[in-house]
Amino acid sequence: MDKLCSLKDLIPGSVIRLPEGYRDRDDETAVVLGLEYASDKKRISTSLLRRSPTQDFVATSLPTMVDDSKLELVADLALQRAVSNAFNARKLSLPDVSMSMGCDPEVFCEHADGAIFPAWEYMPDEAIARKNVKEWAASKGFEEMIAKPESNVLVAEVPAYWDGAQAEFAPWAKGCLETLHCGTRAGLLSVLTKARAVDPKAKLTLRNVVELPEDVLKNADDKHIQFRCSESYNIYNDPGTRIQDARGYKYRCAGGHIHVGFSRAFTAPGIEQIVRGLDAVLGVIGVSLATGIDNPERRHTYGRAGEFRLPQHGLEYRVLSNFWLSHPAIAMLVFELARATVRLAESGLFNLCWQAEDRETREVINNCDVDEARKILLRNKDVINGMLHGIWTAKAGVRDEADLTKMRKLAKRAIIRGIGAVIADPFDIEGNWDLSGTTWKHHCQGQNHSWLSLARKQA
Repeated sequence: MDKLCSLKDLIPGSVIRLPEGYRDRDDETAVVLGLEYASDKKRISTSLLRRSPTQDFVATSLPTMVDDSKLELVADLALQRAVSNAFNARKLSLPDVSMSMGCDPEVFCEHADGAIFPAWEYMPDEAIARKNVKEWAASKGFEEMIAKPESNVLVAEVPAYWDGAQAEFAPWAKGCLETLHCGTRAGLLSVLTKARAVDPKAKLTLRNVVELPEDVLKNADDKHIQFRCSESYNIYNDPGTRIQDARGYKYRCAGGHIHVGFSRAFTAPGIEQIVRGLDAVLGVIGVSLATGIDNPERRHTYGRAGEFRLPQHGLEYRVLSNFWLSHPAIAMLVFELARATVRLAESGLFNLCWQAEDRETREVINNCDVDEARKILLRNKDVINGMLHGIWTAKAGVRDEADLTKMRKLAKRAIIRGIGAVIADPFDIEGNWDLSGTTWKHHCQGQNHSWLSLARKQA
């Protein structure tokens, strides 16, 4: 049964009957692609996908309307199927919506015997780290440039500091993923360098859950033991177990949170759809990629399905562990998929095309259930294929169709079989990121560091 819905309560992927005056023919319907607030936060612009008289899809929009404007929802299953089929057949592509990407990953260090090396023993406090980097940037004359997402200046220093037992660093958010991951490498190098200044045999580890010895828990300062993260939101109202006694909880976890910067503001349902899409696609892919790496203990306390924050720049997705620090090409794949998933969700194509219930998604993520994750991914292989075709195109800089085919094929292998199917030793962070600097080239273009280079080698 058709019903009226306020514009602010619509979700991407809804089918609406176009108001009179916007139709080419009677009872014409259109799919809502995106909802964006105007500057006054009371008016919303609406992007639409409508069927033309020739049966082609045409992108269009309604004029900006007040947020309580009523639109008529329609159960047009034929139009929904047509949109889904068109995307799966690559007759429709992901919308080219700009966004910047950032991160604040955490990583542990170990001593040579495998004992955990608490970060507070070798890393500075966050405030000091940020002050030092700001002063360094000012001395080089590009203090403002490094903070601009549109600037692709390569940054040799990023803030790196202790966050409990784990080290954390914050590469500058960028529109260019290659520049972002040069910052990620700089952060890893900073952590390793500082650790080896105290213990020359220290090493980075990809373990995302470690167990602190009793003597460390007993004797460390409160500021090092207490959990410092501020409260997150969860779209399923499922925050996980709250640890009341930090000294009594022996585990510490490392996350790989992804930040998305928007130049536009969304309706609350729009943000929820983006988080749901990130869970269903990227979160489930992450479980498959991180087979043999992720520890479900982490998700008892945080990093559960649906967890996010809303910083000033846009969205922080807090579900992923730091598994993508395994290799620069894996980091590139994960962030490309994150960006594509946001576009899939924002466009409504997620709701129309992706086949998985919220219950399945949550169980897969919260239990790190690799087998069920791969069932969902195989069920949605056409959508994944469409996303990969949208990520790597001739417009993105790779001109040879044979190379594009190799890249997509390798990506599908990694997604379904895990990082170990494409990376010889995912746990060798130092070697994979070439932290010694023997083969690294700017913008991740060293041999086997880019996805293209990796695909050419493994074809």
